[in-house]
Amino acid sequence: MINGFFKITDERVAAVAGYPIPDSWWSRGYEYAWAMKQIDGGNVADMGCGWHYRPLKDALAKRCFFVYAVDNNPGLLDLYKERPFPNNMGIVISDIDTVFLPELNTIFCISVLEDLGDKRGTTLKNFARQIDPNHGSIVLTCDVPFDDNLPCPKYPGYEIKELLHDMEDAGLEFADEVDLDKTGAIVNTDFNLTVFHCVLQVKHE
Repeated sequence: MINGFFKITDERVAAVAGYPIPDSWWSRGYEYAWAMKQIDGGNVADMGCGWHYRPLKDALAKRCFFVYAVDNNPGLLDLYKERPFPNNMGIVISDIDTVFLPELNTIFCISVLEDLGDKRGTTLKNFARQIDPNHGSIVLTCDVPFDDNLPCPKYPGYEIKELLHDMEDAGLEFADEVDLDKTGAIVNTDFNLTVFHCVLQVKHE
């Protein structure tokens, strides 16, 4: 199932592009394992790639024609000084709700949307404009509240009903069936968060 909540039985990786996943990244082992299965080559972007080191963009560069590493923090440039990027990777310092790139085959956005507040909807609209309208895809993961009746005390969650509304408003749809059952889902009880993953495409009437 490409659209649903990560379950404790799902595949989990311990390292990506030679970089060990720290224990504090409680869900990233699942997220990266799943995201890398969605790589299909071409021109791609890692939206909100991080200005502290995050290895997904390097994994994408090994299997894609060109990768745009996009983040609004200029600290991303410092990463280049520490660890030169591959020749098929370009750095873009920009907010991901307004960035404009050449047409993309795939956008990857891993655990970023939940942090964008009222820019979540405009970000999805911008993603929809950036991808090939006929064959492009958007590969997303986002933290969502595990128990909808409890607050998320430390980090924000992106409620599923809000995500569905923003998808509709952006003209996007799931690329396959979706399962919203949380039984057996991974959960951080301190944060009241679980993680939803999906592949989106432009809706065709």
